[in-house]
Amino acid sequence: MRKIKCLSIYFLLFIYACLECYSYALDVEKDAQSIFVDNKKEEIILTFYSLSDKSLSFIKLIYQGKEYTLPQVVSADGARFDDGRDIAIWLKGDRLYLDKNNQTFQRKEFFLDTSK
Repeated sequence: MRKIKCLSIYFLLFIYACLECYSYALDVEKDAQSIFVDNKKEEIILTFYSLSDKSLSFIKLIYQGKEYTLPQVVSADGARFDDGRDIAIWLKGDRLYLDKNNQTFQRKEFFLDTSK
């Protein structure tokens, strides 16, 4: 009888722990939006997002009519967003550097648009 009681308590604790895990839902939070331009007045619109527990930060990027979603990756200096395929973004101060197809020799430089 004592063994059944202990197993019942363990089972109830297990169920409670599982319910706690599933009841915690993450939300996506919009943090900020910035517009960058190059010397030809070409625009990049960045919208910064993060999960509610701050475990992941990412951006939505609109460039040349296409929308990209890039997660933040480790960077020694500044902030870097890269999906490892199409586009990589590196932010440092009021400058944005864009690498297409991960080829740094095609890097484009953009500046924070303060006119808007």
